Amino acid sequence: MAAARSALEADRALHDAARAGDAAAVRAALARGARVDTKAERGGRTPLYMAAQGGHHEAVTALIAALRLRIH
Repeated sequence: MAAARSALEADRALHDAARAGDAAAVRAALARGARVDTKAERGGRTPLYMAAQGGHHEAVTALIAALRLRIH
């Protein structure tokens, strides 16, 4: 139960960081196990979408790097 709550908190932190364009917080959330492809509870947007929509280049770059690691 605690692990699920921790993963959910990491996912939420990733969405918040992506929306704010905080690349360091994006990387920290990913390191804590946030899922790069998770969708927001409201609106269904991914962290990458949120970062790109806000024009947050460094956060977008960090998220794309995480996606590349996941694909390979």
